[in-house]
Amino acid sequence: ACFHAGGLGEFGVPAQGGAARPGSLAGPAQSVAARPARLRVLHARARCVAVGAAAGPGGGAVCAVNRAAVGAMERQLTRDLSNIKLDAYTPSRIELALRALVLAAIFAPVILLAPLALISSWFRILVWYALLRRTLGNAGVAFIKWAQWSSTRNDMFPAELCRELGQLRHSAPCHSASYSRKLVERAVGQKLEGYFEAFSERSIASGSIAQVHRATLHGLSVAVKVRHPGVVEHIATDFAIMQGLAALVSSLGLLRWFDLEETVKQFSAVIGQQTQLQTEALHLRMCIRNFAAWPDCIFPRPLLATADVIIESFEPGRHVSDFTDPPLEHVRPQPPPKLLKALPPGAPAMSGARTVEVPLSTPPPQPHVVWGAADLAPRTSHFIVTRGEDIYLKMLLQDNLMHADLHPGNLLVRNHDGDKPAMILVDLGMVAILSKDEQRNYLGLLHAMGSGDGRAAAICVLRFSDAQPNADRENFEIEMDALFLKVCRGYGTAPDFGEVVRGVLTAVRNHRVRIGPNYMTLIINALCLDAMARTLQPSYSTLDAARPLLQFHKRVPGQLFPFFLPLARFVKGRVDGRHFVKAQRHLRNGGNGQAHA
Repeated sequence: ACFHAGGLGEFGVPAQGGAARPGSLAGPAQSVAARPARLRVLHARARCVAVGAAAGPGGGAVCAVNRAAVGAMERQLTRDLSNIKLDAYTPSRIELALRALVLAAIFAPVILLAPLALISSWFRILVWYALLRRTLGNAGVAFIKWAQWSSTRNDMFPAELCRELGQLRHSAPCHSASYSRKLVERAVGQKLEGYFEAFSERSIASGSIAQVHRATLHGLSVAVKVRHPGVVEHIATDFAIMQGLAALVSSLGLLRWFDLEETVKQFSAVIGQQTQLQTEALHLRMCIRNFAAWPDCIFPRPLLATADVIIESFEPGRHVSDFTDPPLEHVRPQPPPKLLKALPPGAPAMSGARTVEVPLSTPPPQPHVVWGAADLAPRTSHFIVTRGEDIYLKMLLQDNLMHADLHPGNLLVRNHDGDKPAMILVDLGMVAILSKDEQRNYLGLLHAMGSGDGRAAAICVLRFSDAQPNADRENFEIEMDALFLKVCRGYGTAPDFGEVVRGVLTAVRNHRVRIGPNYMTLIINALCLDAMARTLQPSYSTLDAARPLLQFHKRVPGQLFPFFLPLARFVKGRVDGRHFVKAQRHLRNGGNGQAHA
């Protein structure tokens, strides 16, 4: 729901010099030097100016991170995460009744017009879908999250409805700075001014569950995610009502194409974990461990986590979505936020001194910048595509732990001053923990695509749910066979992975085949990565590129695969490198880059 904001520019903050300030983990207070923050258009870097700090490579002062204090926080977090207490809330009958009355008034137009939407396709597509999207947006966070999640379920809903509901993915409520202050101070056990060197009152990102503030702690630039007020209570109440409403609609035989009961059931299992911010810290820890040997794959380091606040390292970078799906116009820099400066050294604790607002200097006007794939160096584009696929395949083949929202908005790329690029993954609130059966069935689909076998693919997809009570198995297999004969002839034919998968989802919906939530997470992530590749490296075939790793995994016993993974990655890297050289040669010779290697 929330993630780090790349491209914010330089963030100048007051920093500590020498020993730690009051309330830190070591030493007496020392003086701090505040500097105005400046914004730079293209790069986001944390920059501290410390009293007595040594000069850096560029001639400026460098803020030393208090590594002992940061390490102590990480050790304490390990102890805290071993005994997580999740928030729980059970709404009373009176609360349910009152909320149901409010929702009845909100949903009345949608319900009254549903019969007309059922019999008229043009009315359903042109009018009713838009009305449903606006109604869900007004109904509260649970319904917004359900709509956002449903917009990815092309297997359950028509494409027109998914596109309409997808507009709610940009819905981002914000709460007040005073509320953030209250929750953060409760989490850290003291005033912000005594705990942080600097804290941004204005959020830098917000979603339906939480919003993010930027701060500096122990000399380290951090992101502070704060859960919105009432999220747990609202979601618990609305889930209970949604489940009852779905059962009622299904019993009346209305909106049969929605399969509401199944999608609400799947959604409730997915979204509950995202409201508990300690689970994100757990997921980050697991991914940091899994990718410890990948220096160019970075996850934020969690430092402190409660149910409603998480503090983690701020990882600067540019969102890949800036290049894959740029809006019509980006204006940089944004108006800078205000910083809260710590109390001056020597001020008595009970002196009544107030927090000082330090306004940031406004940079000169910058020209409008339009971002797109052409702004990336060819090797950076190639790195984003290949490393994104490598990460996806490692999570699938080795870790059995998949980021549940692996779209370009949650991927950042860092490539400063000619350094080797790095990929940063954020927003680990939701993950899919894969069982052996889920891994085997999904890999069976990929292997069937590699061999161009539509009927084998159909058999694998029919295993994507424990039960298929309404599936038309025979006609589903016939349609899948025809689809593969048309668009998927196997490895070496450069199949359009996105076209194949969209055809599979259409067949799934046509023949009432159910797909479990973890399988859908794998499919949606693969579609996002394929779309990213089509934008940044049009000649790159994701299925052909995955062939070395998939075949290694198929032929090597499971216990031995982790030992052979470096060799498989080496082979894939050589294949990817040859593709890059061939694509660049094709472009230099006047080609359009569309020919597949």
